[in-house]
Amino acid sequence: MLIGDSDTNTSSNTNNIKDVTSENFMEEVVELSKSTPVIVDFWAPWCGPCKELGPNIEKAVSSTNGKVILAKVNIDENQAIAAQLRVQSIPTVYAFVDGQPVDGFMGAQPESAINDFVKKISDLNKSGPNIDEMLENADSLYKEKNFADAGEVFETILSIDAEKKEAISGYIRSLIGLKKYEAASDFIGSIEDKIKEDNSVKEAIAALDLTLKAERASSKTSELRMKIENNPKDMESRQELAIALYGAGEIEDALDCLLDSINFDRNWNEEAARKQLVEFFSAIGLQDPIVVSARKRLSSILFK
Repeated sequence: MLIGDSDTNTSSNTNNIKDVTSENFMEEVVELSKSTPVIVDFWAPWCGPCKELGPNIEKAVSSTNGKVILAKVNIDENQAIAAQLRVQSIPTVYAFVDGQPVDGFMGAQPESAINDFVKKISDLNKSGPNIDEMLENADSLYKEKNFADAGEVFETILSIDAEKKEAISGYIRSLIGLKKYEAASDFIGSIEDKIKEDNSVKEAIAALDLTLKAERASSKTSELRMKIENNPKDMESRQELAIALYGAGEIEDALDCLLDSINFDRNWNEEAARKQLVEFFSAIGLQDPIVVSARKRLSSILFK
């Protein structure tokens, strides 16, 4: 799947939460549980306690990073399988491991009890996807500027945990790296406001805004260089040139331009060059070697 060409599923019906029927119960529960534990939630639209339990168990399963699957069975539409498993009241929850029911409960439960139950079943899975390792792999690919493969890994993580903030940030940055700005904007538009408050997500969104601004200015580099050559004290043109260079992909030159401006007149326009430089640092990533080098030079300028 090409990154940016499909929508990341942000609904509750993610890859590890699915509706199951009598027809596919054997495949989606019994057989699947031989590789990944499956929790089955028997419910009905008219059941009040089911409406209370449903969101809590979905949230708990989502937090396991794919180590547990949640199968939701509407007993009104699937009476045969409910009868076969002797479901007498709802909500009823069963956990299947290795093709067999191993645990369960009936009736509404406090959220803490649901979390404990899901964690206990999750701990039975010794081979589920390791989100931390996947994130590390995606970050390495991104640092190598392999934005397509990095984006694919981030996208896979989001299919497991749609609210994983590091993956959301990385996915946005990967789209930016691929110059898929419209896809990045659309994805940002699908994110809940509370997630946008996370610092890493904020920085990724700011990186897109900065890139779009720089793209618009990138055609002016020759004109701006001429202005500065004619008037080295033209700080406004220096600032615009740095942004234009960034938009043209000349990242090191953009940083050097701002560092030269700070060295020339650090207090111009309320330290505008330094503030722009910090914005570039955030957009590029503080661990990037280019940024590490530029930060050292900035320190030497500010504290000389």
